[in-house]
Amino acid sequence: MGQKLHNCIEIWKKLLLDFGKRNRLINFLEGKRSNVKITTPSFDRLWELIVVNEREIVFPYAKKVQVDDEGEEVYETAVKGDIETNKPIGDLQKTLKALRYKANTSIEEQGINTLYLTFGMLKWKERDDSSQVFSSPVILVPVRLLIESITSPYRLVLHDDEIVINPTLSHKLDNDFGIIMPDFDSTHDSPTEYIEKLQSKVENKSWDVEKSTHLTNLSFLKINMYKDLDRNEEKINANPVIAALVGEQDPIQVSEELNNFDHDKLTRPIDTFQVVDADSSQQDAILLSKKGVSFVLQGPPGTGKSQTITNIIAEAIADGKKVLFVSEKMAALQVVYNRLASVGLADFCLTLHSHKAKKKEILCDLANSINIDRTRVRDEALAQLDLLERKRNLLNEYQEELHTPTSGLNISIYSVNGKLAKLENVPDVVFSIPDADSVTSKLLNEKIYLLDELSKTVGKRSEDYADNVWRESSIKFLTNALRHEIDSNVATTIPRMKELAEQHSSICSELGIKIESSLIGVDDLISILSFVAKSPFIPIEWITDQNIDSLIDSACKYKAQVEQIVTTTRELNDKYREQFFDIDAVKRKEVLCSLMHQLQTRLNGSDCNWLSQNIDKINKEITSTNDSINSLFEEAKLIAPKLGIITPNTVEQIIVFAKSIQALADIHRVHPTRKWFDSDELIRIKSEIKVLKSLHNTVLESRNSILSRFDKEILDWEFYPVLQRFRGEYKSFFRVFNGQYRKDLKQLNAFLSNGGKLSYNDAIEVLNILKGISDNQAIITTNAQLYSEDYGDCYVGVNTQWDVLCNELETFEQSICHLHTITSQLRDLIVQGQLPISDIVHFNTHYSQFNIESVFEQLMSILKYNFDKTTQWNDIRKYIEKSHVIAAEFISELQDLMNMRKAYCDYESVISDLNLLSSLKTIEGELVKQKDIICSLYRDYYNGIETDWDKLIDALKYAVDLRNLINLYELPESFVRDICEDCETISYCNDKSLIMSKLKNALHKDIEWFVSLFNNGSDFYRYNILDLANRMSLCKDKKYLLEEWIDYCTNRERCNNAGLGEYVIKVEEMNIDSNYIADAYLKRFYHLWLDAVLPHFPAVQNFRARIQSQTINEFCELDKGQFKIAQARVRERALSRIPDFNSITGARDEIAILKRELNKQRRLMPLRKLFMAIPNLVTSLRPCFMMSPLSVSVFLEAQSYDFDMVIFDEASQVHTEDAIGAIMRGKQVIIVGDTKQLPPTSFFSTSLNDEGFDVDTDETIEDSDAGAYESILDEAVAVLPERSLRWHYRSRHEHLIAFSNIKIYNSQLITFPSSTEKAPDYGVEYVYVNDGVYDRGGKKNNVIEAKKVADLVFEHFKKYPNRSLGVVTFSEAQQNAVDTAIRQKRLKDPHFNQFFIEDKDEPFFIKNLENVQGDERDTIIFSIGYAKDSKGIMYMNFGPLSREGGYRRLNVAITRAKYNVKLVGSIVPTDIDLDKVSSEGVKMLRSYIEFAQQGIIALEKELTFNYDLVFDSPFEEAVYDFLQSKGYNVVTQVGCSGFRIDMAVKHPTQSGKFAIGIECDGAMYHSSRTARERDRLRQAVLEDMGWTIYRIWSTDWIKDLKTEEGKLINAIEKALGHAVSKSEDGDFVDDYNNDADTIIPIIDIEEKVEPSEVVDTGYGFELYKRAYPINIIDENGNTKEGYDIAWDIISLEQPIHFEELCRRIAPAYGRQKATSVVRETVRDIFRYKLNGMITEDKNEFVRIKDFTDIKVRIPNPDDDYLRPITYICDEELALAMKTIAQHSFGITPDDLFIVTAREFGFKRTGENIINSLRNVYKQMLNNDEIVEIDGKVCVEHTR
Repeated sequence: MGQKLHNCIEIWKKLLLDFGKRNRLINFLEGKRSNVKITTPSFDRLWELIVVNEREIVFPYAKKVQVDDEGEEVYETAVKGDIETNKPIGDLQKTLKALRYKANTSIEEQGINTLYLTFGMLKWKERDDSSQVFSSPVILVPVRLLIESITSPYRLVLHDDEIVINPTLSHKLDNDFGIIMPDFDSTHDSPTEYIEKLQSKVENKSWDVEKSTHLTNLSFLKINMYKDLDRNEEKINANPVIAALVGEQDPIQVSEELNNFDHDKLTRPIDTFQVVDADSSQQDAILLSKKGVSFVLQGPPGTGKSQTITNIIAEAIADGKKVLFVSEKMAALQVVYNRLASVGLADFCLTLHSHKAKKKEILCDLANSINIDRTRVRDEALAQLDLLERKRNLLNEYQEELHTPTSGLNISIYSVNGKLAKLENVPDVVFSIPDADSVTSKLLNEKIYLLDELSKTVGKRSEDYADNVWRESSIKFLTNALRHEIDSNVATTIPRMKELAEQHSSICSELGIKIESSLIGVDDLISILSFVAKSPFIPIEWITDQNIDSLIDSACKYKAQVEQIVTTTRELNDKYREQFFDIDAVKRKEVLCSLMHQLQTRLNGSDCNWLSQNIDKINKEITSTNDSINSLFEEAKLIAPKLGIITPNTVEQIIVFAKSIQALADIHRVHPTRKWFDSDELIRIKSEIKVLKSLHNTVLESRNSILSRFDKEILDWEFYPVLQRFRGEYKSFFRVFNGQYRKDLKQLNAFLSNGGKLSYNDAIEVLNILKGISDNQAIITTNAQLYSEDYGDCYVGVNTQWDVLCNELETFEQSICHLHTITSQLRDLIVQGQLPISDIVHFNTHYSQFNIESVFEQLMSILKYNFDKTTQWNDIRKYIEKSHVIAAEFISELQDLMNMRKAYCDYESVISDLNLLSSLKTIEGELVKQKDIICSLYRDYYNGIETDWDKLIDALKYAVDLRNLINLYELPESFVRDICEDCETISYCNDKSLIMSKLKNALHKDIEWFVSLFNNGSDFYRYNILDLANRMSLCKDKKYLLEEWIDYCTNRERCNNAGLGEYVIKVEEMNIDSNYIADAYLKRFYHLWLDAVLPHFPAVQNFRARIQSQTINEFCELDKGQFKIAQARVRERALSRIPDFNSITGARDEIAILKRELNKQRRLMPLRKLFMAIPNLVTSLRPCFMMSPLSVSVFLEAQSYDFDMVIFDEASQVHTEDAIGAIMRGKQVIIVGDTKQLPPTSFFSTSLNDEGFDVDTDETIEDSDAGAYESILDEAVAVLPERSLRWHYRSRHEHLIAFSNIKIYNSQLITFPSSTEKAPDYGVEYVYVNDGVYDRGGKKNNVIEAKKVADLVFEHFKKYPNRSLGVVTFSEAQQNAVDTAIRQKRLKDPHFNQFFIEDKDEPFFIKNLENVQGDERDTIIFSIGYAKDSKGIMYMNFGPLSREGGYRRLNVAITRAKYNVKLVGSIVPTDIDLDKVSSEGVKMLRSYIEFAQQGIIALEKELTFNYDLVFDSPFEEAVYDFLQSKGYNVVTQVGCSGFRIDMAVKHPTQSGKFAIGIECDGAMYHSSRTARERDRLRQAVLEDMGWTIYRIWSTDWIKDLKTEEGKLINAIEKALGHAVSKSEDGDFVDDYNNDADTIIPIIDIEEKVEPSEVVDTGYGFELYKRAYPINIIDENGNTKEGYDIAWDIISLEQPIHFEELCRRIAPAYGRQKATSVVRETVRDIFRYKLNGMITEDKNEFVRIKDFTDIKVRIPNPDDDYLRPITYICDEELALAMKTIAQHSFGITPDDLFIVTAREFGFKRTGENIINSLRNVYKQMLNNDEIVEIDGKVCVEHTR
């Protein structure tokens, strides 16, 4: 076991144990609502009534309940009942209600009964000297509280759970005090006796055991989980999923081939056992389950989790797998069980949710399993699965072929259908296009381009240009439209021109004027008439006045001046205060402009506005920069003399100076000599260091080598003479006779540290080393002074640290390069180590604080001054300071003007305003001077300040224009005088002007159009009007002459070259409108393209809507029918695996145990023990266990409980430690839940354990997030592959899921649009309680809102008595308030009590956020509760919603409804201040309130689509256009998720309702992954939601448009309730898509297997066949040889024991038994006749060589022969035991031996037989052929 797993197990165990003082099993405190102490009946009497007699006892209750003014219930006229307690009647009723509610909640949410009647209370201390006494209940009797109605008494009855001794107390006493509590048998022992036994155990502790009884809620079952983990560590260690969870294995991966799996192609119906419907996302999950992959199944609300689990379980049962389905929630288990029951699989499921585990019921269920009739599936049913596959393939082939891109165009048939649908109204042209399917997009586009060009140039050539009335025409292309325009325009123009000529002649004659009769002349005449009509009656004298122009100029001037004064004054008044008008504008402007000019010359940025706006910032920036740089120069000025270097005066110098200072800081850390400053010397020193290092290290190493063996005195020894003698006279062998040699060697040996002797070679080696040390040391000593000069203090002889020295040299060399000038003073400071290091460090620190180069660059970018880094800093500084002064003065001057201004403006505006003020004062002065002159100029027209200058100027201008008109047209004087004075002339001219203008305007457009056709068209305006009319008439009549101006031949040739010749000819022949030339070609092309392509797509080519509809109907029936077939097939398979209880009556296994229990009448074995005894049998009878996690640890103690699959539902609420016990029992684990829903919380443990301490649960939950923990789901998603369910089925209105889908699931869910957009009591509504108040300081509830909820509840029951209802609140306090409000209304009106019955399928409930997950109702009323308090203050604390992950709680609450959510609140969205909250949950609540109020529009910003007109294809657009043309109100892309209906028709009279939905076979149709989704499931869901769906098949639409249009209209009218239309032939158009009736025959799916058909083969053992009597004559009548007889016997009876063989062959040799002679004869046969043909093992069993087919052979009833146990080989015995174990259920080894012996015919099992079998059994264990689990034999096998 890895350390990680070990640590995790310890953590899990710790979490499962609770010995804290808040655990009421350890420290039982009596709270106000946590318990009831029973005072009567007595201790023993109560035990007798409840436990022994199992009687029902009644609590005191009130006959009448009233509600006082404060809403409290008042109990009157109490009835005594069977029990007396320590509480008054009112408190008792409230406490019993609270206890019952919490007990029921625990059952529903955790699958545990927590209501106990405790007998006995242990009073104990932790230490003898402690004053604190703890109370712990002793005997725990499980009970139930029942109540029939709100006014009925509470009744107490015994629960079927086991009566236990407080296990937590028992564990603590054993662990902490070594006290083992006595055993207790509730069937025999009395509680008093037990209390006395316990008292004797603890009396030495001075503890006491009190005889008292309490009714309370307790939870201790998790200690079973603790024990479960403790005893199953090996299982945990072997489980790969757990290993992955704790990080000891890599995350589990899924094979890539299982992703995006094509279910229809890769899975046959015959291979599936899905018993209920499944969409593709559900099929993905089922697939992984079948493949044995452990995974996480994410199941958002309403996506069919239970449906998927049902299918997974069915598939597993069919596959012979054992399944453990686990959920804490009773509802989750019950839903799946009900689904399995509805499909006939309940017989294979065992529900062991602990509160429902009743012995009698479970035994009865198991007995029923034994008696189930066997069935088999009929062949006709299996044939329907084959038919289903065929139909499914047909449907898939059509949609695949329809949408497969193909041919050169690489587009689909559907796309072409869409294009053709859009081209329906284009003319049909028949022509040929060879190989249409090979045409590419590029080629087609080129042809269309040429045709477009051609359509602009259609026309004919002429024969002569000279007389062509169209000469000089500018027309490039003659279209049909142009032809039509010529005809139309000319025909209407000529009569009008003649009338115009007549009017012209008449007017000229009347007025006595002469104007030419042309279009220009007409314009002149109209101008004259119009001018005269506008005469202002001016004096005739003005016409001849030569100064009229100057009068006009003066008038305009005066007018402008007056207007300017008014405008300027108003404008300046709007901008400035009064003192502004008193300033000297000219002087102020000059000063400001001067300062701005100076700034512009000094600062970059020519824009005055920008400069004025930023001058303050710029000024501060350059001042700050100046100060920073200047301070650096000042520091340098101080430090440079100390170092003996030049003081920097430029930025460039200061940068170099800074680098030098940094280098000095680095050099300070080394110890250079003077030589290092000489570059040549430094190179030499560096180059020599390696040699010197080697020299010194050699000396050091040699010395160390010598000293490792010799005393240090050897280094001072005069060795050299001895070395010379060794090198000379001691070389020869005779040295041993030389006394000096011995003396020298002895002297050398004397230096050895550890004694010993040296050989000659050792000695000379040592002497040579000493010589090397001496020589090298001499070199070092000689040069020591030089080395010191080179390396300074770093050199210390052989102890020199050369690496350090090298680093210092390297540092010095790198740093010295930054010192550009090294003075002698600086060098001395460095060498002597006297650098002013504190100054250096300070400068470096200052310098590093800002980037001088960057700062200087920034300064350069600001200042407009020719400087760089080489410029003297002092000059730059002075420039900056001067700039600062100018800037400050400018800022002051500008600010002074701004103070006069009412609002801020830019600089340019100020200057402009100063100019305005200056010009205003100038103009006012001039007008004052010229007042008298103006009065004398204009006489009557002048009226002082009231003068209408416009009128005056207009009159003067008219006089000027009249004079010009007289000169231009030589108007007679009489006419001129009439113009000035005669009203009748003016009126005549006005009337004629209108007539002429009308005629001219009527002609204008046509004349301009005609003129525009010619390059010289302007000449036509000088033509006589009648001549021009004649020219136009000729053009109209001879349009064909226009072809000379059009290069038609060129374009026609280009089309011919492109292969369009045939089509162009058709166009000419049919005179096709130019607008349709290209489209008509495309229409023909696409038809021919389809003809060429369709043979390759037979499904589309042979498509017929009627047949397709029939296929779909048949598929739907078959697809739905396959579930019933699957149900029968699963049952058939499961039943075949159930053992026949009557077939092996002698078996001594678990079957016998169960039979004994079934035959008992009383004293049944407890369920826990029963399941411990028959683990193998019970899993065979019921392969699917359905349990809570707690039940797993309670009932599945046996090691044999290993499951092929473990499924965890609602896993987001299960703690990891709670789940491990189930996970470890499974080979495959499926974690089902939703990470977006409720996490595990401490809600239940808090409500149980803390209640004795009177803790406000809601407050705890509101103020703390301690209740949220990581779930097994949260941990699993990190290590297991995921599959997500996507289709949402629950909501009957899309808005019920839309909010969660968009906000939480990122629009990943497939939801279905509602057929009604808005309707009362559907979707989401917000009920605002205006006067609701949150009682923050008191009960923490909102009573007014609770009463409103109660009203809504009763209104619901009145309006919708058949709709289920649930109430959800944010907190337990609000839950209680709502409950109280409803109780009060129930008390007042008992008629509604029927709606509150608890045993309905979907009973009414009131729950809070923490325990509503898994529930669903038709309508949910959701009470927020939180609101402003009595002081009107709105706090942003929303209890559980404010916690981390609060949005998950909201998600759960708002997705519980099928039809309607009524959100009830006392707040509006704006009451939630988003600036004051960080919780996503609270923010989402505000969004949800807005959504409830406004609908889907509230989420418009987050929608992934819009409500604009959108089409998936041209085909849909064509259908839409058709319906629009018929007057229908059509909406496209209906829905608010990924799935949308292509289009829908709104009902004209029923607001908000869609009459019919229309779907095409386009993108949405093609997007479905399976035929089921595409052709059945989706439409079925929509129709179930109230939709009428009509399907349009594009293929038929293109083939027969009129018929298909008629069908569509008929379907719409039918949906609208109108009379249906008829087709053209008089027949009614078929309704909707139901063109064909389903013809799938109804068959019997399964049939009963009669008992006579079940053949009992026992264990399948063969009868023993022996060669007796032996046949010694062959087929020819000859006597057989002995070896032939032996071969025959061995062949028949092998393996046969040698002795048995001898006995069998003895008669052939005249013997009655096997004598020695017979044995020897047989041996000879083996040696000489059968050698190599047979084998004999060590146990003397004989067989033919290579024989392996061992079979079990039992005695033949017709033969009295019985083989002795020793004559049966071990292999046969092993195979017999293995087979018996396989057919048995949990047989023990001893029983296995007995059964095996019986099979071989041994009626008695003596020691010899048992020992033989036991020895073989041990071998099987050693060979891993079998294993022992829980003392029972299991055969190891793999499926």
